[in-house]
Amino acid sequence: AELLAAAPRPEPGELVVLIHGLARGPRSMARLERALLANGYEVWNEGYDSRTEGAAEAAVRLGARLVERLRMGVRPRRV
Repeated sequence: AELLAAAPRPEPGELVVLIHGLARGPRSMARLERALLANGYEVWNEGYDSRTEGAAEAAVRLGARLVERLRMGVRPRRV
């Protein structure tokens, strides 16, 4: 939270993309997601099942879902 307080304030429509690691789920990013939301960021915390979906398949599917979000007018932000 201290790092977020020092970061520039988000502009409307800025998006932070959270993707969990292998053998984890979106819940593992929930604390960070809540902190980002509380600081005014729009957050996309998408999950995948690394036990049934390969990395390349997950990347293609998540990439397509992200493109859908970007077409709705959100802009990704690196934090």
